[in-house]
Amino acid sequence: MFPDGDDTRIAYEQENPKRVGSTAYDLYEKYKKSRTVGNAKANGARQVDLGHDFKKGFLKVLQNEAEQKDKKKAKIGKDEDRHKEKKARSSDRGAAGEAEPSEQ
Repeated sequence: MFPDGDDTRIAYEQENPKRVGSTAYDLYEKYKKSRTVGNAKANGARQVDLGHDFKKGFLKVLQNEAEQKDKKKAKIGKDEDRHKEKKARSSDRGAAGEAEPSEQ
């Protein structure tokens, strides 16, 4: 669930979804601005809170920078491959079109 352990980057829903006046509400207010799992724990989040909030969609795990760069490179590579394939198809059609005699 948290691929980088305490260093995993996270984002909480900022509108507190817990019942006003409850202990859970008060705890959530303390840790909702946390940006890492370790920071959330330091701000009062327990493992059970992390799991529950993640399951309910109140907590999102963010990609680390290396993952973002890898995905961007993969997308660029796919785009380049598509462009090469399209160019090859159009040149094949052009060559075939030139080689065929016209009917008139």
